[in-house]
Amino acid sequence: MREVLDLARSAVVTLTGMGSATPGGSAVLAGVTTDDEVAEFAARGAIRGGLIDALVTDEPTAQALLGP
Repeated sequence: MREVLDLARSAVVTLTGMGSATPGGSAVLAGVTTDDEVAEFAARGAIRGGLIDALVTDEPTAQALLGP
């Protein structure tokens, strides 16, 4: 864990997201990343850290995430 936290402290950019790292996902559809990049992130273990277990947000965003 210490090694991961040390690495995070030295990161220039981090990618934190909700959902799975899959080609065709919302980040790809929004133009934030490409299918190839998402596949590479997944191969490197992205979104598998299990470190995020809570989300703090405002009510409109929560409603949008939960859907109709």
